Parts: sequence; C-alpha cells; structure tokens
Amino acid sequence: GHKVIQLHGSGTTNPSKFFWDVLAMFTEEAEPQVHATYRAIGSSSGMAEFAGPDNGYKARNHFGSGDIPMTTARWTEVTTNGNRQMVHIPFALGAIGIFHSVPLPSGGKLQMSPCLMAKIFSRQIKT
Repeated sequence: GHKVIQLHGSGTTNPSKFFWDVLAMFTEEAEPQVHATYRAIGSSSGMAEFAGPDNGYKARNHFGSGDIPMTTARWTEVTTNGNRQMVHIPFALGAIGIFHSVPLPSGGKLQMSPCLMAKIFSRQIKT
C-alpha cells in the first residue's frame, strides 16, 4: 500500500467551514491519498501550535490561520528558534459584526463612521 500524507491545521474559527469544505475536496481528489483536518480553536492557539514554543519549537500542526498575521516576536520564534521557513498567505475575507451596549435615549441610534470604528479598533480611541 501507499502512505497516506497527513496535513493538519488549526486556528481561527471564522473561516472554519471554508477550511473543512476545501480540505474535504482536497482529500477526495488528492493523489497520493491525503488525510487533512482543521481544528477551529482560535487564532492565538493555532499560532502557538504552529510556532511550538512549548514543544521545543516543533510545530504541532502543518499550518495555522489567524485573523491577523503573526507578530514579529512569533515570526522569530518560528524562523530562528524553530529553524523553519514560513509564509503568510491571505486566503479569505470576512465580515465582522459590531455589537454595542451603549445606553441610548429611547429611539436613539448609535452612529459611527468607518473612520471612527477604525480608530477604535486600532486603539487610537480607548474610552
């Protein structure tokens, strides 16, 4: 028999259905045979499993995904301490819903411009 290639990833939950669908198609069509999985465990956990700081800098997965790229410190963990190459590949765009609990007068509406939201998310506005 031939060897089944293992391909395992983990990370952000947002595109998990996308990963599951793509990996299912990949598994079905690949030659030689591939067994591929993706665990939606959160960006930070997926990055940590890929960097492997608690495992002698050996990855616990073959790929990870996150809502944001790895920090310079995490990149250094992988490339220097782990002595591995890595690349960031943008693969999906997704919408993020904004929820608030700002008390408003009856019938009042919260109005925020895209510029204001960007300042809040980039921590230029903190209160």
